[in-house]
Amino acid sequence: MTVSAPPLKKFLLHTFLWLPLCSAVWYLIAPYHSAVVGALARLLVNQLTNEIVSATERTGLIMVFVTTIKVQPELGQTALLTPELNPLTYTYGLALFVALMLAERARWWKILAGGVLLLFFQSWSIAFEVLAQIMQFGTHVSDQAGVRGWRLTLVDIGYQLGTFIFPSLLPVMLWATTSRFLHESIPVSQSAAPLHHNRASSQVNLIATASLFADRSHTAYFPNTILPAFNPTLIVSFAANLPSSNALDSGFSSSC
Repeated sequence: MTVSAPPLKKFLLHTFLWLPLCSAVWYLIAPYHSAVVGALARLLVNQLTNEIVSATERTGLIMVFVTTIKVQPELGQTALLTPELNPLTYTYGLALFVALMLAERARWWKILAGGVLLLFFQSWSIAFEVLAQIMQFGTHVSDQAGVRGWRLTLVDIGYQLGTFIFPSLLPVMLWATTSRFLHESIPVSQSAAPLHHNRASSQVNLIATASLFADRSHTAYFPNTILPAFNPTLIVSFAANLPSSNALDSGFSSSC
């Protein structure tokens, strides 16, 4: 079988070369991109609460969610609770996704569709970050927001997914689901069972490596942007009993 996609090392090199340009473009369009993600996040927060977010504001890179929740910062004083965050913390995966797709020479409509799909998961991350900040003020504030019982558990789970899974891992998984390079270049085994094991293991190895690569490279390009810590146990658990990179390279070369 002839595969048009480049071998592993060449593909990773192309991704690394595309990533600075994609990150720069993403950073330039961040105000417009963040406005869309922020609007979607506001809708989600209002759906899960008593419509507590009345407006969103921006101060530089910081997005502020103005709520109707009243708090008392000092005795005799009443103020509205205004959670704030940096949306770049949760949207940097867009640059990685586009870089992976460009390195594979994917069609433009796949890149566009993937970018639109990522908007919803990025808005999820921001929405649950806002909710998590609100819940830190105790039951009095959560009661005003209408977040009780099972919704408290939902906020906890949603925050974990939105912080540790969606920003770095999801863009790579989205690329993997449409990647001809990944699906056609897995080493071929003699029996069906080892074939399925090698294919799945190799895909997981690439996904985990690319996710870690996303965190490290983004930090290098934008050191002032604070990112959530990537869970190293994912890499440790995925790396166990996986084929070596030399085996992958030989498999890719034999397929070309």
